[in-house]
Amino acid sequence: MYPNPTRGMLNINYTQSEGQRATYSIIDVLGRIVAGGEYTSSTYDVSHLKAGTYIFRITTNKAAYTAAFVKE
Repeated sequence: MYPNPTRGMLNINYTQSEGQRATYSIIDVLGRIVAGGEYTSSTYDVSHLKAGTYIFRITTNKAAYTAAFVKE
């Protein structure tokens, strides 16, 4: 994912398999889900988040992928 750190838009390098449903969650350092929904795009606006470190998690019926990012 890039840019990292970010101030607004976060780009995710994840290719979803055709016909595979995926969801995403943005999790703060306390383990709270602060945003989420169906994974439909490779670009997410995180400008509404407070400055800090977060986990971006993509979950499919077969696996979960996670990566950390910093919101400035």
